[in-house]
Amino acid sequence: MDDPILTSNEYLIGFLHKNYSVYQRSQKKKIWFTPLILTLEKWLSLQWEKQLIQHAIVPCRLLTTQQEYVIWRSIIEKSASSFLTAESLATTAQQAWQLCHQWQLDYLTSHFEGSNEFYAWKTWAANLMSFFKEHACIDFSSATTQLIDHFKKRFLIPPRRIFLIGFDDINPQIKKLLQVLEQSGCQITIFTTSCTKKSSARRFVAENTDAELQTMARWAHQRWQAGENSIACVVPSLLEVRQPVINSFTEVFTSLQEQDTPITLPIDVAAGKKLNELPIIQTACNILQLRSVHPCNQISLLLRSPYLAYFEEERAQRCQLDIYLRRYAEHTVDLKQLALISQQQRCPHLSQLVYNLIPLLHENYAKHYPSDWAKHFAIKLQVAGWPGQRCFTSEELQSIERWSELLTELSSLDFILGKISDEMAWKQLQHATANSLLQSKTPQDSPIHLLSLTDTAGLCFKSLWIMGLDDRTWPATAHANPFLPYALQRTHQLPHSSNQREFYIASLITQRLLASTQEIILSHSLQRNEQILRPSTLIASIPCIEKNDLGLPAYQSLISSIWSAQRWEYYTEDYVPVLEEHAPISTSSQLFKQQAACPFQAFARFRLDAHFYSLPQTGLNPIDRGILLHEIIEAFWNALGDQATLLKQTTAELQALIILSIDFGIATFRKKRPFTFQSQFIKIERERLQWQLTKLVDLEKKRPFFGKVTHEKKHYFNIGPLKVRLRIDRIDELRDGSALIIDYKTGTARKFNWFEERLDDPQLPLYCLAYPMAEGFAVIHFGSNSLEIQGFSEKNNGLSHLLSSTSTANLPKTWTALLTHWENGLVMLAKQFHAGFARVEPKHGAATCQLCRLRSFCRINYHE
Repeated sequence: MDDPILTSNEYLIGFLHKNYSVYQRSQKKKIWFTPLILTLEKWLSLQWEKQLIQHAIVPCRLLTTQQEYVIWRSIIEKSASSFLTAESLATTAQQAWQLCHQWQLDYLTSHFEGSNEFYAWKTWAANLMSFFKEHACIDFSSATTQLIDHFKKRFLIPPRRIFLIGFDDINPQIKKLLQVLEQSGCQITIFTTSCTKKSSARRFVAENTDAELQTMARWAHQRWQAGENSIACVVPSLLEVRQPVINSFTEVFTSLQEQDTPITLPIDVAAGKKLNELPIIQTACNILQLRSVHPCNQISLLLRSPYLAYFEEERAQRCQLDIYLRRYAEHTVDLKQLALISQQQRCPHLSQLVYNLIPLLHENYAKHYPSDWAKHFAIKLQVAGWPGQRCFTSEELQSIERWSELLTELSSLDFILGKISDEMAWKQLQHATANSLLQSKTPQDSPIHLLSLTDTAGLCFKSLWIMGLDDRTWPATAHANPFLPYALQRTHQLPHSSNQREFYIASLITQRLLASTQEIILSHSLQRNEQILRPSTLIASIPCIEKNDLGLPAYQSLISSIWSAQRWEYYTEDYVPVLEEHAPISTSSQLFKQQAACPFQAFARFRLDAHFYSLPQTGLNPIDRGILLHEIIEAFWNALGDQATLLKQTTAELQALIILSIDFGIATFRKKRPFTFQSQFIKIERERLQWQLTKLVDLEKKRPFFGKVTHEKKHYFNIGPLKVRLRIDRIDELRDGSALIIDYKTGTARKFNWFEERLDDPQLPLYCLAYPMAEGFAVIHFGSNSLEIQGFSEKNNGLSHLLSSTSTANLPKTWTALLTHWENGLVMLAKQFHAGFARVEPKHGAATCQLCRLRSFCRINYHE
């Protein structure tokens, strides 16, 4: 069994081993020799190692694909060519180098003269050869050429026989290798897959891609239920649409199962998962990116990750810590502060982990070898307790193993990169993670196989469905390599060099698939998004079949089946338990605002304490921006006291006082937001605030007389059955002894309506009812380049509109009538809340719901 069987891909190896075992068992055998099945690339790598051992020559390191990529990237980064980033070019340049060797092209000939791209690539290739010579290493394509020479000179003795399976197109380099092997006495056998029975091919047309995918899943379920164990579903570019395909199969199989027990999908997926999309690897990457001061959103992800140590013991406490940071932290968090807060929030294990990590997070400007950085990364993960103490799934264990391999690969780059910074080491590991796939190592015992077109090479199935064979997808569009002359690529028929070449390869694969199964369905959709599609010319002549002819079982999507099986019981339950007479409740103007907007919203937030806390944003949020302005204006008026003192000040004195007030407010906020209030941010804020305060002072000077100005006055008063606490922004004493209440607003200006029964903005009406001396109110809105004023009063005060001037009928014309109107409306809202009225009744429909984060709670979107 020393004669190797060489395949074109890894997936075919498992398929062959499985079918070989089935065959041996059918022959009543209990033990048998395991055949030697390898990919062609793996076998060539073993031959390279073999010739080094047999001839005891100076070892020449065989580079991995990742190492070769890093060399190309390094060469491009050091070059003077004016191209895009090296990361985007290295892969393309590497592919051009491989194509030259595989198609036996000499890039030093005159055929490579021409554009700047060709010239730049030839320069890079020359540098690559110099690097190989200096470091005694070689890439796989060049090593294959040398192996051909070694077999030809009898330095290497080939096996007696070699079997090749799953090769649709063999490049000239491998053809030459096979020719030399045959000349050396090796018998080469190339197998092509074919079905012993005549193939039955039909074409199915779907309305759109979703319907096509759903129909294919239903067909696979039907074949599985019929007892078939060799079913294949082929999706072009499966890797890009892997999760939506799996989701569709899961929904179909779940909906069609007869039992109520959870179903395990009988499906094997050939396309691996991208490593950087797995939660356990994302947590590792987040840990390695930690800095002494780190974004709050990244810390939030770590707090909620089960892959940190002691997560199960502190799960609830860490959730509370996450809420605390969302409410009070800045967009960046100091880890020392995080460790302290963690201790306060009863997360001692997390606090200790953070303290242990801090010494490893200091900015390290020293350069070290990649192997040193790999050890550093491993230590950092170990200190953070990654991957935790939970029981891991098979996929998680394989992910951890693959991650360890990536760290080993990083260590192997010492001779390529030399000493590098931690940032460069992390970028290298990040790139490797983003380009790595996790292929499940579980046995291929599932009856249904999800494959891409390239995975089908060498495989045979009893039933096969291939979707997505429209004219835009099959054949694929040509995309020649930009670093090789286009004419040369077309002449030698390099991969993807022309549409004619793509059509030829697509024809080969189509014919092979038609011959590889007893029953095959080729499908395409009529529309993808808004794009009209037609069948590929390669399948247009195949007769069509209608959906009814497939004999598929009746099917409804999971959502539709649940909806159609509904048993509605209509009842009215608009009230929750009434508040006890002396039940303590923290009540503010927000309660009335939300009770007016939607009674359920007020119930959820003030009775159930249901809140959504978004992540801190960069800079100041609208609430903080308003508080800062309030504090600055309060400091300004505390220094003056009244209008008379204001009018006595010179322009220079007022400007000095404005600056002093702004500095006071910024200094106060800087203690709470040190990472936000940096020098450049302070400069911008000071200019904005100085402009706003100057405009306000100009307005105050022009107003009729007002005396003492009082800010942030606390008031408690009863309205209906509720006790309300208020903090009035500003109260001005007028000449006649009455008062004017003023409120400051920032952000986008909008029109207030204070005459509704259910007030959208009850804040000012509550202020006026709580302060009996008030006979008017005004809202001063600070825009980006203007001041806007709204409000009403019975007498002229220079700010508010006169009630008597309102032209709308049935509106209050006097201050007393307005207060009575407000009191009636607010008492009604208070009584409703106290009585437990909690109907889902958004006042402005979807506009109200858009501003609410409780829609999944009230389930308004599920109402009939």
